[in-house]
Amino acid sequence: YYHKALKVNSATGNVESQVSNLTNLLGVYLMEDKADSAQWCVDQLVEMSKMIKDTVRLRNLYHNIAVFYKLIHNVSQSDNYYNLALSMSKDSLQYAETLNSLIDLYIYNQEIEKADSINHKLTKNHDLLYYNNSYRIAKKKGDYQKAISLVERYMVICDSVYEDIYNKDILELQKKYDITNLKYQSVQAKTKWII
Repeated sequence: YYHKALKVNSATGNVESQVSNLTNLLGVYLMEDKADSAQWCVDQLVEMSKMIKDTVRLRNLYHNIAVFYKLIHNVSQSDNYYNLALSMSKDSLQYAETLNSLIDLYIYNQEIEKADSINHKLTKNHDLLYYNNSYRIAKKKGDYQKAISLVERYMVICDSVYEDIYNKDILELQKKYDITNLKYQSVQAKTKWII
């Protein structure tokens, strides 16, 4: 399907659709363990990146290419594309996602000091990522006491996030119950007047 779609989109010159087709093909080739075909997709995507004007799409493309290179253990290329994606990340969520992936790459490649040096760039809005990475870094460094402390902080934040979510859900359910109960009482009151 993606090959046919790619041919059609290539004939019409629809770059965004071609990128989408190639990205999907890349995923298929990776699942089928077809390294040469996957590399062909990445080469095509790199060429097409020169034609993409939308920085969000380009950032996502660079991030996906970085993931591919990480999967085939090409750390330098992965590092390069993660940094390209970082330079184009417009909002804090995109930035945190890519930065976290880069930190993960450094930890994976045993570059613990590098991971540690950029982990602080995760802002307060991303405490879960920060504490998770800090824990993993401390564990790799063999600082188990610090790792325990960090994982405890991580768990407290997780608990508070889930507690907030549950509290909001409970309040919403209580509100719906109260409205339903009021409607029922109103119907009951009207029914009594009729009789």
